[in-house]
Amino acid sequence: MLLELLFMMLFDIFHQTMKSFALHEINNSVPMWLFDDPLALSLLKFISVPPKSSKNREIYSSAFVTTEGKILSIARNMQILKNEGWKIRQGYANHAEMMAYCVADLVTPGNIQGYIYVIGFISENEIFIHKKKTIGDDIKSERFTCTLCAKKVCEHQINGIAIPTAMGWKKLEAKNALATAQSFHNEVENGNNNSRKNESLNFSNESVIKLVNHLKKTNPKKLIQLLEKNFELNQTVVKIIKAANDGYVSTKNYKKIVLK
Repeated sequence: MLLELLFMMLFDIFHQTMKSFALHEINNSVPMWLFDDPLALSLLKFISVPPKSSKNREIYSSAFVTTEGKILSIARNMQILKNEGWKIRQGYANHAEMMAYCVADLVTPGNIQGYIYVIGFISENEIFIHKKKTIGDDIKSERFTCTLCAKKVCEHQINGIAIPTAMGWKKLEAKNALATAQSFHNEVENGNNNSRKNESLNFSNESVIKLVNHLKKTNPKKLIQLLEKNFELNQTVVKIIKAANDGYVSTKNYKKIVLK
């Protein structure tokens, strides 16, 4: 009886996943899992409204999640200063992935093990959901696209990167993240690929707007409750999620939260 119940549950999960995938294939709709995944929702809500001064809508949000299931940080790409004490500086600004790692290091200094989850918008009404690309010996796989962050992930012995795909989050081990990012970089260098848009699934504007409206309606307290069912949160993460209720947290206010 127990085995039969387990089989039915697994079948239902498989059926819902395939249904979501099929819907995308039919009408270019955003994968349904994004509407229910509290981590994806938290990250996207954090960047769902662009700053007034932004000329480039490309923006990403990341979370550092330990192997024990603790969310240590939520961050986005932002400008940083030399005297602020960040463990990593990639120039005048840090990418979302490295900001997430830097904040996680502030919360838990030392050698922390885990994955950096990253998701974002390529441009207005274009969400970056990785599609399968042919790599090497006709192997099809989703790939990470930033060699700068991938190299830092390997350098600091972080487990890897988690990227959003049509079927859900996909974890890439550190070396694989670097290899796939290098594959993308090589294509760009050789003139065979000119944009991250070529790495992303295409969605209808109507579908993306539906997701953005869903983000606006999603209550931060509800997100926190859903996250706490599967993860352990620290107070910094809780404060960031609450501060992002309007869809954006300014760099100044973000640093007030994390640089105590």
